[in-house]
Amino acid sequence: MVDKLDLRIPRNADFSPSFKLLYSELQALEKGPFHPTKYYEYAGDLREYGFNVRLSLYCQMDKVGNHKLELIDVGKMGRSEILREIGQIFKVEADSLGVMRVDFAVDVPDVPLQWFRETVGVQHKRFRAAVTGEPFYSEMGKGSIQTLYFGKRPNVIRIYDKRAEYEDQYR
Repeated sequence: MVDKLDLRIPRNADFSPSFKLLYSELQALEKGPFHPTKYYEYAGDLREYGFNVRLSLYCQMDKVGNHKLELIDVGKMGRSEILREIGQIFKVEADSLGVMRVDFAVDVPDVPLQWFRETVGVQHKRFRAAVTGEPFYSEMGKGSIQTLYFGKRPNVIRIYDKRAEYEDQYR
């Protein structure tokens, strides 16, 4: 199932009328959801406002300054729900948007990430890395692998331990 979907929104895309009003109200708040980030002029999590998205506006690394719309938990949505979520924020032709990232979620009970590290190979990917919560000692058997990467952006396959991610967030 698809866990998360990031879409590139053209800089000149208009907000939907209802979101335009909400956005101006949120921008006026002293402690609103939007704040500057390393790559975007503004970014904010809109889940507490009834949207299942994170919105990043005006990319600073992109010559044009496009936006990014991160749809969260899309595996629980049908196509029409995804299109409705996009339409609640932007007035755009959703089928014409560029996909920036797709995270697929597959639960494999009782199979450790180490098994994937030793077993999985990806054709035509020359870059492979394992990221741990500690210094990179997992190669020697110390520590535990939390994420595997095959390839580099923009075409990367990532396998990670979602339970470990949730435990880390809970801490």
